[in-house]
Amino acid sequence: MKIYIKTPLLNNSQTVPHMVEHCIRKNKKPDVRRFFESHLPCEHWINGERTHIFVDYGKELESVVREIKGGLNREIYEFEKRPFKEECNNKTEGNIIFEAMLQQLISPEIRLNTRKGKTWKKVNQYHKTYYQDQNFLIFEDQVSANQEYELKFIGSGVRPRVKVENHFFIEDFPFNKSVIFGYRNYDACHYRKLIFAWIICETYCWYFQRYELGKYFYDITVFDSFREYIWITTPKIDYSCLDQDFFEQAKNYICQIPNDFYLKEKLFFGNYLYGVPAERKQIIERCRAFPWDTFQGEFLQSLLLNTNESKKK
Repeated sequence: MKIYIKTPLLNNSQTVPHMVEHCIRKNKKPDVRRFFESHLPCEHWINGERTHIFVDYGKELESVVREIKGGLNREIYEFEKRPFKEECNNKTEGNIIFEAMLQQLISPEIRLNTRKGKTWKKVNQYHKTYYQDQNFLIFEDQVSANQEYELKFIGSGVRPRVKVENHFFIEDFPFNKSVIFGYRNYDACHYRKLIFAWIICETYCWYFQRYELGKYFYDITVFDSFREYIWITTPKIDYSCLDQDFFEQAKNYICQIPNDFYLKEKLFFGNYLYGVPAERKQIIERCRAFPWDTFQGEFLQSLLLNTNESKKK
């Protein structure tokens, strides 16, 4: 079972919502039985403006939701300050890069990896404000390979407001010598196309760097989203070998991997928010119908232009 909670930044900072995530469903020092009963079957973390809670079998959904929404404990807040500080002082490379992306795309004021600005009053009030039904998305992901995720509940505040007008962008990301491209404002069609483009670019980067450049460790292509933005981050390499034959082979590959847990979540999670069809048959049909001219015109030409211009500098 997965529970996603919409937890927006507070004044462009993740400090307060992150500290709330540290305080939910916690005992200062649980006894051994309580530790194994409540800690191991449920883990949670925060990413962007969404708190993820994974609930294992054996836990009743209603009891977990009650614990999540239940009032915070001041003693737990004080106890969690130390591990919170340790986490913020040991930022992962992925956290640092994602923060830099948001600062470039959205606002230089955004801070994800900080511990400044929290108080018990702010943390407690944030929990009361945002840990409400309207911000919950709950679905069952523990299903057999031939089944789709089962939607349990979606709150009224989870789905983003879809705007008709969209803006395609592509720009350098100097922080790690990559290229960022995607959409600001998008609908189900744009979401789906960018998912397909992500897998195609990802497989090309893997193939080109491993077998053309002979690298064992190579840069990867990543799909991200935040507020009204969705984008792909991909390394600055030569994309001129990404021809129609590679494109068609990559599409066939996509049609064979709808069970892959990471791709499956991206595709089927998109259904709940953006109306992307959740049945793999529909997804495969749309993938097979995704034309080379569209991929080339909407993504590849801009990517080639960007990387070629970078070579001249």
